[in-house]
Amino acid sequence: MVPSLHSAKAFAIAKNTVSPEIPDPVVNHTASGSFFLGVESAYMQPVKTAQAEPTNDYAPALDQTQGYYLNSIEQAVADGEINKAMQLLEEAERLGIKDARNTFVSAVENK
Repeated sequence: MVPSLHSAKAFAIAKNTVSPEIPDPVVNHTASGSFFLGVESAYMQPVKTAQAEPTNDYAPALDQTQGYYLNSIEQAVADGEINKAMQLLEEAERLGIKDARNTFVSAVENK
């Protein structure tokens, strides 16, 4: 048996007032038995990043922006800078420029 402090007495002690004349509860514990605690939460679930769709968090690209990216991709391929062209392609796709991949493929085929 383990005595425990009654919540009303604990409140009175915390407020520096007189504790009420209430008996403290007695908690009986047994030495045998088992205890299992299962916790589940949506926050504990693993995040499946492989299936996550990329989001377009940019404003729609302007016509001038589209023209810049398409011309820059063609120029980079013509200059033999394939890595730069690939980076421009990725940026253009993040901005939502749909013709970027076709422009890149056409530029590579023409070279």
